[in-house]
Amino acid sequence: MTRVMGLRSLRRSRALRAALVWALIAGTIVAGAPAHACSCVAGEPRDALAEADGAVIGVVSDTPGGPIDGLFGGSIYRIEVEHDLKGNLDEEIDVDGGPANNSCSLGLRAGERVGLLLGAEGGHWRASGCSTMEPRLLLAAAEQYPAPDGVGPIRFLVGGGFGEVRVIALDARGRTLAYGAGAGNAFALDACPGENRFVEGVDIDGNDVLVVRRSSSLEPLREVALDLGDSGDVYDLRCLDREGHHLIAITGIGESTRILDVVGDEVRVLLDERTTDAWIQEDEVFVVQDGRVVCVPVPAKVCDRSPVHVPSASFGFRWSPDHTYLAGFRYGDDVQPEQPSQVLLIQTSTGRIRTFDLGGSNYVGDVSWVDRDTIVYLPGGGDDDGGYVLRVPQMEPVARINNWYTQRSNVIDGRAYGVGWGSLMWMDPPSGSVHAVQVVGDTYTFEVFARDIDADPQPPPPSKLQSDVKAGEVVQVVGGSSIPWVVTAVVMTGLIVMVVRRSRRALA
Repeated sequence: MTRVMGLRSLRRSRALRAALVWALIAGTIVAGAPAHACSCVAGEPRDALAEADGAVIGVVSDTPGGPIDGLFGGSIYRIEVEHDLKGNLDEEIDVDGGPANNSCSLGLRAGERVGLLLGAEGGHWRASGCSTMEPRLLLAAAEQYPAPDGVGPIRFLVGGGFGEVRVIALDARGRTLAYGAGAGNAFALDACPGENRFVEGVDIDGNDVLVVRRSSSLEPLREVALDLGDSGDVYDLRCLDREGHHLIAITGIGESTRILDVVGDEVRVLLDERTTDAWIQEDEVFVVQDGRVVCVPVPAKVCDRSPVHVPSASFGFRWSPDHTYLAGFRYGDDVQPEQPSQVLLIQTSTGRIRTFDLGGSNYVGDVSWVDRDTIVYLPGGGDDDGGYVLRVPQMEPVARINNWYTQRSNVIDGRAYGVGWGSLMWMDPPSGSVHAVQVVGDTYTFEVFARDIDADPQPPPPSKLQSDVKAGEVVQVVGGSSIPWVVTAVVMTGLIVMVVRRSRRALA
């Protein structure tokens, strides 16, 4: 079962994306670390470097002041260049850092060593407080990808946006086995029946594209451009045949949710309406409209489920294994009067609703089924607000889950998975005990999807970005990176975790 972002998380992601667009218009390059009191969006260093007009590591020698006409009209910083990483820079450059009284201005001190991503305008360089990056991260972003150092079969797949790479195959210890080249960012992923192929939902320069890859080699086999304009990123998708020929995709949640039936290169819109939630489960598509969960007819599927009424401000629903219950989440900040966020359990035959109150009105996370008698709430957003294992139908807590710092989570074959703050995390209900394996060297939040995978990898064709992968079983996780300097935020990537049932041996 592929888990998708809840409505609140999606709204937050879109707000960040809008903030990024505004920042670029204003002359700000969003970089790997926030500065001062300005609210910045952390980006993946290679992507940020690719977007910048120039990049420098240097020392602030002077702040001569004086505006440059047509730019921010603020403080001018003179930088002694140590490393000219992009832009054919002089030994010294002047950088317009924005108005001194603006919290998002550059705000550097004389003698400070800094990494900067630069924008060019009218022959001048400009930057902001969000243009800074730790020098070590910026240096690493300018280097070639490290040679793969993994051993054995593919255990995890990392998807997102890493400059010229979009997918990375990892071994059981999180070491790199192979790189899958591709521009843009992967926001969703699903394995095809047989698991020898998988499909990505990708954003490339604002255009949504579905890409089918070979699981063993990460080789792209075909692409389908959705050509839907600004329809929102691919939110969820499903591969319906072994070859990746027939796909179902959901783009956008909100005013324009689109359910797409993709056969070959033909894209047919099954639904284009306002919804408050949408998801694919067991090859069926469901949406929440006007306070009801309804089934959307898709080819070769009989849509005979009766609508189920749900409370306002609720989303993230999933059916129980026997379809007798619907579990979801209610966001307290969107309820009038404000109330604590809740885990919801709805009996589909009677409509009876049971709830479990969380600690605050702004708590948000994922609700997943462990089995027909157990659900788990896992906090999201990279904050450990505390998770719970709950017994159904009483909604009684069996265990509290601490130290679960992830953006999104899911349960696969009875084990909970998540990625956040540089680590792949897992937990076996009902114990609530959290384990983690470090997959990146820096502590930034990742988003997580999950899907069962079971494939036999084959050696990939030679490539400057790919290494040989030994034959064996496959466990795939998309959500982190084994490259130690990679940092990622929801605005830049939609990262995916895919786990095979046999993965317990890899993470035990």
